[in-house]
Amino acid sequence: TLTATRSHEVVNDTEATATRSAKSSVLYGESVAGNAGHYPFTDEQMPCCMDIIAMIDLNGTDAEKLGLNCDYELESNGPFYITWLSGFAADNKSRILGYYWHSPGTYSDIKYVDLSETHKYDYIDGLAKVQYQISHDDLEYGLQADQWHDANFDLNDYFGSTSSGIMQRIGDDAFNMQFVYKRFGYDITALRGISFAIDVPAGKRLGFYLRSDEESFPGQFQRIQKLGVPTYVNSASLFKGCCFSAKMFNTDGTHRSFIKDYGEMMFMGMEDIVMGGDHDCNDVIFGVTTEMDIYKPDIVAPDIEPAPEFEGLLPWTIAYEDVSRQADFDFNDAVIKIVPDYTNELCCVTVMAAGSTSRMYLHYDGPDGDQNLGEIHELLNREAGTIINTNTAVASIPFVEVDCVKWPKEYTVGSDARRFYIEIQRGTCTDCNDLITLAYQPGQLPQALLVAGEWKWPTEETHLFDAYTASPQWAKDATKTNYWTWYSIPKSGSIVSY
Repeated sequence: TLTATRSHEVVNDTEATATRSAKSSVLYGESVAGNAGHYPFTDEQMPCCMDIIAMIDLNGTDAEKLGLNCDYELESNGPFYITWLSGFAADNKSRILGYYWHSPGTYSDIKYVDLSETHKYDYIDGLAKVQYQISHDDLEYGLQADQWHDANFDLNDYFGSTSSGIMQRIGDDAFNMQFVYKRFGYDITALRGISFAIDVPAGKRLGFYLRSDEESFPGQFQRIQKLGVPTYVNSASLFKGCCFSAKMFNTDGTHRSFIKDYGEMMFMGMEDIVMGGDHDCNDVIFGVTTEMDIYKPDIVAPDIEPAPEFEGLLPWTIAYEDVSRQADFDFNDAVIKIVPDYTNELCCVTVMAAGSTSRMYLHYDGPDGDQNLGEIHELLNREAGTIINTNTAVASIPFVEVDCVKWPKEYTVGSDARRFYIEIQRGTCTDCNDLITLAYQPGQLPQALLVAGEWKWPTEETHLFDAYTASPQWAKDATKTNYWTWYSIPKSGSIVSY
């Protein structure tokens, strides 16, 4: 038994051995790692297993179009297991599943570790890839209830099939796991799959690959070398094409894998076509029971990654905190919305809330120099000294679009949103020490937040961390993709809706 945040017990008993009626030696192979065992998914994990199988049932659907994270690495907490669940592979050529790991911030010490062949064989180290039980007898195909039955990853091995690339799979009582699900659905009462122990030191970053054992791709070798990353071989002629969990390593920089975390289980899927393909990433699906943080391998401004649900002109919210005057870090002292329009080179500005009684002047330092757009309270048609749209659960004072300022095509929200700033008291900006703005570099005391979309800010005197409970983890390390959507999951009764 390996004990991590979630327990994982691998069984190796006679009951777990193959049940296939036609035990052809062609279908048997050995793992590279040599440590295969069977792991029975728990009752709590079974709904997760069924959900991910149902999701990949849409064969040919691009994994990104299903809303899945397709560019990732993990942070190890120490040794863990992966367990095969399903697969929907058309190719019978050899593929090797493995993992790589490296130190955070560098790939110079990267190591590659092969685990096992995935496509040519249905039995690894004497074990069926996946086994299942059903709630009732299937007389047509001789499958009995409450007994373990074998399954494989060959999409041509379905119920009633008469042909496959490996004909030894046809005409017996073992079928593709995807078609097992199609036939029995939630009448599947138990699942277990081949499980491999993985030993990656805690704190290291890791990803997965599915390598062709037959097809050379020297262009991919050169791509990885140009990134300054050592490859698993030192010659382009020896390099066999790989599908990686990190997009940047793949032949054309597109995704070849997905990850989805259910809490009880984290699942990953791999594509087996190195160039082209349908990007459904369902040729091999495996689960992990250990909790690990998810990272994007090549992070660029992760804290302002646009939310995928917004299309067209994307609105952004800037929420300011006057840290010099009894800061409560509710980030509602002044709240504005900006909507860049790159076609017309404009950015329209809307004032939404004022949680401070101080006089606050909104400035824009644009291509024509500094502009004072007006005092926040007055722009909302109220007097300074009043609280506006922060002390009730629903905003009651109408928002006001104050201006559309020049926004050149070369401006980006990530770099230029800080051109909008708040000056306290005077409005002249002759002495700009007393102002509130977005941070210029990581590690600075936050005076403002830039959030993709029309964000709902905390109510008066509600700390950001109390309103958005995932925000502390994001604040500690913005590269953790687990927490990138912190701003979309508020605690009930703690934010201002509109």
